Amino acid sequence: MGYKKIIIKNGLVFNGENFIRKDIYIADGKISKIENKINLKAHVVYNAKGFIVAPGLIDIHTHIYGISDDCFGTPAPSSFFPFGVTTAVDAGSVKGNKFLLENMKLGAYTFPSVQIKNDCVEFYKIEKMLHTFGDRVVGIKTYIDSSNGDVLSSQPLKKVIAFAGGKGLKVMVHCSNSSIKMEEIIDLLRPGDILTHPYHGGDNNALLNDFSALKKAKEKGVIIDTGMAGHIHTNFEIMKKCISAGLYPNTISSDLTNLSVFQRGGNYGLTLCMGVMRAMGMPETEIFKAVTTNAAAAIGKESNLGYIKIGSRADLAVLDYGFHPFNFNIDPGNKIKGNYSYNCKLTLCDGQIVYKEKNLDHRIKILI
Repeated sequence: MGYKKIIIKNGLVFNGENFIRKDIYIADGKISKIENKINLKAHVVYNAKGFIVAPGLIDIHTHIYGISDDCFGTPAPSSFFPFGVTTAVDAGSVKGNKFLLENMKLGAYTFPSVQIKNDCVEFYKIEKMLHTFGDRVVGIKTYIDSSNGDVLSSQPLKKVIAFAGGKGLKVMVHCSNSSIKMEEIIDLLRPGDILTHPYHGGDNNALLNDFSALKKAKEKGVIIDTGMAGHIHTNFEIMKKCISAGLYPNTISSDLTNLSVFQRGGNYGLTLCMGVMRAMGMPETEIFKAVTTNAAAAIGKESNLGYIKIGSRADLAVLDYGFHPFNFNIDPGNKIKGNYSYNCKLTLCDGQIVYKEKNLDHRIKILI
């Protein structure tokens, strides 16, 4: 594999639970030591002073080229590694195969989508996708959306949940433009199932009945996922009101597509979504949990992803929070802008450097 010994020094490390000041030693693609000062021999030493060192970020709602429909899919390496993302989940997979996912450097999983037409679920298609992607499937996605499906009642969702339960899979529900009340969707979902796009601005949104749906989701253990998609599936005023009420998402995801990159608010990716959530008032520890430990748990991979710990695979993201302006102004009625956000400086995937910001070469020393 050509692994190198790497030391990341002087960074503020988010280990998956809290922030600590430590050095990290990486050998054979694994995290070997986490100590106050590490002075061992290494091929590469990176000075992360002033930066945050986090587990590789996990984006649980994306659309990856070769897995999603071509009109949505975006090339994986250029769309994820520069944003510190080392694991991405395609939400709505309709093509590709297990071999494709297993041979990406990026860690890749899927939520294949189940189609609903005239209130009937087309299970034969989802069965084919489950066979195609095998153990790379982490759940099933369904659209309760008048613009993407033909959902007339809650009956199809009940059937999808029962089907997923029989397969040991989670369900992710796209709830924008839903003809069904959000609270009714939450009533049907099981703990660990995922509600994505909850801060949308359409009918049956999160503000109804004093945020009753999101409150119920929190109590029940249903995962609230931003599925931000810039302004497309997010109403920033609704989001701000929910965040002010303490109704933080469990996971932050980008809903990245080929229409997103470099178009929505600047260089659009998961780090920018994190910056938006901080501008909304979400605490930093909760932000980092939402893209690491919580995200790993949401896809059932918490045993080997989301933490910086001895023996874990060396997926790491070095980030700063500073002057990185963003401006979502495509929709005149739904804007947000800010001067500060997160930005990726260095990404390690499987113990190898897959991205580094060019103007920071002075921070890297090649020793042996």
